[in-house]
Amino acid sequence: MASVLDEADYLTIWIGPPSQRFGPRFNEFWHGHLLSHTKTRNSTVVYYAYIVAGLARHMAGLQDCDVSDSPTKSLCVHGADFIRSHQADILELYSHFANETATRLGRSSDSVWLIEPDWYQYSQQSQKGGGLPHNMMISLYHRISVAIRSRLPRARLSIDVSPWANDQDSWLTAFLANIKVLYVSRVICRFHFSLFPHFSTP
Repeated sequence: MASVLDEADYLTIWIGPPSQRFGPRFNEFWHGHLLSHTKTRNSTVVYYAYIVAGLARHMAGLQDCDVSDSPTKSLCVHGADFIRSHQADILELYSHFANETATRLGRSSDSVWLIEPDWYQYSQQSQKGGGLPHNMMISLYHRISVAIRSRLPRARLSIDVSPWANDQDSWLTAFLANIKVLYVSRVICRFHFSLFPHFSTP
């Protein structure tokens, strides 16, 4: 009888959360192992791309908003400032994972990238110095997409839908009008997500 893994069309894994040995970078024994399964079974890899939060934890000791009990360590307070100061690091790490994936699966391989669950939180006024402006977030998302697709042209990207956002229409419309996004996604918990097709051709 075939295993569940053999029957799977998509294999999912988180990228960004740091390990002791590799930090937030590609882990041959974790990400590499999954990509080997992906290639052998002709499946598609799906990345929960939590790069910003993973880098912020690794470089600045910041924690997810629902984990940190101190405002001095919360991504809901210091996440926007971290992004303002580390855009080059964020883009480099996306490029790094895209390159490692292309090396193992080939440039023409399919992949799905769930870009930055909780992306919306970095726009909030709870952020020190104010939330990131909408146009800055759109620009950074675009540069992330270029970093990925320059190495994996067939990569399919999604943007996160934060169910708790009150201005969902205005928040999403500008992204979908300016960036090639094939899905909007909702990460319900660490082990489950939903994908909703969206086709935009800016």
